[in-house]
Amino acid sequence: MSDDTTARYLPVSKAAALLGVHRTTLARAVREGSFPSRQIGKRRMVAERDVIGRGQ
Repeated sequence: MSDDTTARYLPVSKAAALLGVHRTTLARAVREGSFPSRQIGKRRMVAERDVIGRGQ
């Protein structure tokens, strides 16, 4: 079962900085569905655990 209720989320711009890619590149991946995300308010947010896992 997913633990999304306690997951911390980062905006696309901060997640892109941590991954070392341009925010537009990450935004495109989110839009295409190849990077999991969640919409919180008007912003697309990426789970911090997904960013940390892919950044290594």
